[in-house]
Amino acid sequence: MAGKHKETFLRAYRSQYQGDYSLWCQQSVKTLIMDTTTAPAHLHELIELAKESFDQVIVILSTDDYYAYFKDHFRMLDFRHMKIDPLTLDLQEKLIKKRLRLSHSEKELPDGLVDQVENRVNSIVISNRILPRYPFYILSILQTYEAYMPAGMSITSYGHCYLVLIIANLIRSGIAREDDQLNACFNFAEHLAHAIYRSDEKGCNEPFEFKNFLAKYKKKFIIKDSIVNCLKRKPYGLIDSGGNFRVKYMFYYFLGKYLANNSNEEGVSIIESMCRNSHKEINYLTILFTIHHTNDTNIIDDILSKTKGTLDFVPVAKLDSDETKKFANFIDQLPGDVQSNNSVAKEREIERARQSKLVDGGDDLSERSDVPGVDEISHGIYRILKNNKIMGQVLRTKYGNLERVKIQEIITAIADSGLRLVNLLLQDESELEKYAMRLHAQSPDSDLNDIKEALQVISYLWTMVHVGMVVSEVSVPEIQGTVQMVAQQKNTAAYDLIKYFALLDSAEQLTSTERDVLYRLWKDRDDVFFRHVLSIRTQQYMNTHRSKASIEQSICRRLGITYRPKPVQED
Repeated sequence: MAGKHKETFLRAYRSQYQGDYSLWCQQSVKTLIMDTTTAPAHLHELIELAKESFDQVIVILSTDDYYAYFKDHFRMLDFRHMKIDPLTLDLQEKLIKKRLRLSHSEKELPDGLVDQVENRVNSIVISNRILPRYPFYILSILQTYEAYMPAGMSITSYGHCYLVLIIANLIRSGIAREDDQLNACFNFAEHLAHAIYRSDEKGCNEPFEFKNFLAKYKKKFIIKDSIVNCLKRKPYGLIDSGGNFRVKYMFYYFLGKYLANNSNEEGVSIIESMCRNSHKEINYLTILFTIHHTNDTNIIDDILSKTKGTLDFVPVAKLDSDETKKFANFIDQLPGDVQSNNSVAKEREIERARQSKLVDGGDDLSERSDVPGVDEISHGIYRILKNNKIMGQVLRTKYGNLERVKIQEIITAIADSGLRLVNLLLQDESELEKYAMRLHAQSPDSDLNDIKEALQVISYLWTMVHVGMVVSEVSVPEIQGTVQMVAQQKNTAAYDLIKYFALLDSAEQLTSTERDVLYRLWKDRDDVFFRHVLSIRTQQYMNTHRSKASIEQSICRRLGITYRPKPVQED
């Protein structure tokens, strides 16, 4: 029996081999790669036969199949298990650069251009828990933006990238390209996502059962069993045998689409509840996808009102000299020259390694906000952070559909709420002094000056982190004129920093525009804190971006530091 199987196995292999079969038989080391799309019942026996005929056997499986069928099987004990992890941000950047070079005519790619493309990709990937940073997904997103962005669609470019991935899966699972079959799949998936969401709500006494859902669905809609079978087909079907979506983004995509298409009383109630609790991950992601499926601005208005009303008892930080006196001693100890001796490429690699540790590095804190003991202020912090991310996505993908007044309102809401978080910790020097005294009273053996210094460091870092978060949401190249206008109207040091940092993050390289803005800000605001962070942020940009030497030299003169040329690098 084994001999017959072995002969059939080798005959099948020979029929697929292109080349000199007899020469192949003379090879000292023969390797077989088994790229399996399913886990057939006799795969273990085939692997055993392959081990008899080949020196090396490589079996490529999905993670689910490995853990379900192979992890503890005795025939796999002598195999070495290897897993393909998602790309780090450094490897992602290298992949993006290689892709951009194929269509970029200039010898050097502007580092700022790479940043812009990276930001676009990162805004879609969101999290490795939703869409892993595998090369396939990164390249699919880039290809979608470059070649397949249709005109006249209500869905945003963000949502369209996910749409392309979903349609590709459907076609590979056996669904025909005709509209009737695709529409049937989409309608089914939308109602399935809604049913799963409803079953997970608190107070629901009816757990989700796919058989029950399918029976109810067939009473209301017409759908062929062959389509349902394709939807469950491994590895490209959208759902597994239990009716759960294979990849998380599919669930959020179709739930958002359902809510966008069903603006009835129930749909409105769900959206309102999600907006009130946007700090929860499921609500935050569903709102994101719902916004990308609709041109209805009511959701945006609801998020704006919730953000403006959150922690509104805390004043918006101005970061003027009165507020930043608390940093004075700490800033005096910081270096004024942070120019790197590394090449730009090396600095970018270091920066992305640091970012990779922060991105997807642990549980989302917002998921802990429902545990007992979490107060309203903590809820407010989570809500602001999530709402600002949502509104940042709106600015990136819907700026062309929004009036300038609405864009200004969104920018202001993001900045004001972020600056409220700055003041939430320690508003000014007197508050820092009082808090240090309280801590010292609780621990008399501790040194009061040490406590004050520690509070200065914490308050400084807290300030810069939240200013940076605001900047990351408004750093959209197409709206920088509006950002500048809002900052001019506000006329505070905090808004000036946001304006300048966003200008840097949206630039392909330093030009006379960025230099002139820096000059004006340096002249207008003679404040130790303001000038310090302005200088440090500019130097950090120069460390990670190539610009004309003449521009960098003039900037260094303004900052009062000696210009140091960077090592030559290969692009």
